[in-house]
Amino acid sequence: MRALAREIKAQGEVEAIAVNLLFSFLEPRHEQRIKAILNDELPAIPVSISYDVLPRWKEYERASTTIADAYLKPLITRYLDTMQQRFLQAGLGKNFVVMKSNGGEMTLDAAAEAPIQMAVSGPSGGVIGAKYLARELDIDHLVSLDMGGTSTDCSTVVESVASYYAIKLAGQPAALAGGDLKGQARRAMIIAPENSWYQECVRAGINILQKAGKAGDLVDSLKYQIDIPRMSDQAASLIQKLKAERITTVVCGCDPLLLTFLTSKAKEQNYQPEWVITGIALIDNDMIGQILQQDQWGRAFGVSFSGPTQAAGQGLGYRAYKSVRPDEPSVGVELIYNQLYLLAIGIQGAGPNLNPQTFEKAMFDYPRRSGPSGTWGFGPGDYTTSDDAREVFWNPSVASVQTRSPGTYQDPNGGKRFPIGQWPNTPPRSALG
Repeated sequence: MRALAREIKAQGEVEAIAVNLLFSFLEPRHEQRIKAILNDELPAIPVSISYDVLPRWKEYERASTTIADAYLKPLITRYLDTMQQRFLQAGLGKNFVVMKSNGGEMTLDAAAEAPIQMAVSGPSGGVIGAKYLARELDIDHLVSLDMGGTSTDCSTVVESVASYYAIKLAGQPAALAGGDLKGQARRAMIIAPENSWYQECVRAGINILQKAGKAGDLVDSLKYQIDIPRMSDQAASLIQKLKAERITTVVCGCDPLLLTFLTSKAKEQNYQPEWVITGIALIDNDMIGQILQQDQWGRAFGVSFSGPTQAAGQGLGYRAYKSVRPDEPSVGVELIYNQLYLLAIGIQGAGPNLNPQTFEKAMFDYPRRSGPSGTWGFGPGDYTTSDDAREVFWNPSVASVQTRSPGTYQDPNGGKRFPIGQWPNTPPRSALG
């Protein structure tokens, strides 16, 4: 192990290390010893061991979660260090904490050591913040809305995905499924979180298909809880139900963590459905696609609201970052840049009198226009981008220009974007179909 550590050091390219031994969930001493050696030989490189991250049976789930934790460590550490320095410079004190996915909190050091604990912490923080405000304002009954860049205006997502299904899939055999599902009459199932807002979006999508007379393939919808420790068990149960119902086509309006477990469990149970990409929660980003089970995700196709994958160091976000800072940004800088761009539109348009009303007016006044990330326009009931989308499919054999690792989303239409409801009436493609 020391020889391997010195080889890693000599290469000078490794930023983080993930360790996953087969039975460490029962006996952690070997992983702990490996971590101690690596910390001794490579003190500047963070190490994640599966016993610390997810000490549970099933090595694929442990490995994928541990790899995600290790991947995040250098990025989160730099981010938290910068944030702490700026807070101190602003005189905001010394005691900082970070929200965890379970609604608890941890110190910055603990967050840097276990960044995966922050996954899906936004919804938890929104509920806790709303509860605090209600108590401070002496409000007994409160309804809170947690708004994100792609999560509040579900109508764009629902209408795009529903129209994609209606035009390209409804009434057709499941030609891109595998095994004994291939070529069978299509039977579709929707999966989404159980909270009421997501379920309202599901109902809206089903209603669109019913009105178009295209809901005959749709068997039902399934719910799950956004609960990290239970996701593996939930995924196993969901796959069992899908397989028992002989579902050929899975429309997953879900987060990347559940999808990681779902594709793993599908592989374990030799279940080979089509996977419809819905373009939410960064699922249509190469970094996320690469952590999914590749034999499964090679049958994935569908909708992406983002622009074409940008080569590392070539996108607008990267150039904007480098124009003001000498260090290197996160590999997700292009995604972050688009979110900041939306914020800048509203702030700049609002002028010196910045408040919710002037911000909203600025967004509504923004002239509808197209760019690398599609057509942006805003108005009553339309607060998010984009007003069009691309068709994509996952190819596990082609290297990503973003990460330089195998696996990337490809566009069968040469980058052309389509307004909602105007998809071409051509069969979808997949790498394994």
